[in-house]
Amino acid sequence: MSDIPEITPKLPAAWQSVHFKQQYQGIVLDIIETHDWISVTADEQLQISVDGETYTITDGEPLVVTLGE
Repeated sequence: MSDIPEITPKLPAAWQSVHFKQQYQGIVLDIIETHDWISVTADEQLQISVDGETYTITDGEPLVVTLGE
């Protein structure tokens, strides 16, 4: 088990996108996922894993990861 949040994108084929907020240890994550990319914004600096790769989110700046590459 990791000490950082892990996101493994799996958007259903019938959906175009999903947008939701999730709280992780008091930090609010704003997540938007499409079939091509995922965007994660946090209200504090945070390390996060997306599809097995680790990234650092800067406070308030969206992290955008292209999927399927």
